[in-house]
Amino acid sequence: MPPIIQPISPPFGTATTGYYKCFIEVNNKVLEASWKGQQPYPDFMRQDSTTYSTRPLQLSDAIVPAWIATDLLAYGSDACIRITKSAAFPVVKIAHPILEARRRVEREFEIVLKLSSLKIAAEVAVDPLLDENGLVQVTWEDLKARGREIEQLVGRLHQAGYCHGDLTPSNIMQNGAGRLVLIDFGFSGVVGEETHSCIPKGVYPSNAYDT
Repeated sequence: MPPIIQPISPPFGTATTGYYKCFIEVNNKVLEASWKGQQPYPDFMRQDSTTYSTRPLQLSDAIVPAWIATDLLAYGSDACIRITKSAAFPVVKIAHPILEARRRVEREFEIVLKLSSLKIAAEVAVDPLLDENGLVQVTWEDLKARGREIEQLVGRLHQAGYCHGDLTPSNIMQNGAGRLVLIDFGFSGVVGEETHSCIPKGVYPSNAYDT
């Protein structure tokens, strides 16, 4: 039976024009896949494919057990979200093996810890970054019906002196108690401060965090 190959990151551009890469998972191992041509993924399941090449990536000793014991749920530009078998901490967020992505996830963790006491962000365990509230996606209809609640939620974030930087419907979730919370604080920061070097230039044109 051929191995199951699945992307765990979106395609990224590289320093060489026309060349792309992403991260894939094969039998609980993480590989970097590279190809030339168009940005969409090549056909990873073709065993005789010569359209892409791979190289193995070495995970840290701390990450390997967590990776093996979890299954992919979703992924974004900075990290993949994986499901665990733990009742207390069912979801784990693991940064992609890119320095900027790791820095953004580390900053997100620091900001979420500061905001968790205000009940604005999802609650996390101190180490590692884990959700403990059984978050579920909120439908577009529910979001429209709860517009006032969203305004108050974002208002509390701004009153605390922070901006989000990527406030989209997919980053508003509902926890196990039915309360709306914000997630994905990778672009967040203290209003007025200079943006961190890991934040893409186009997020804050003024190079300072703002609302």
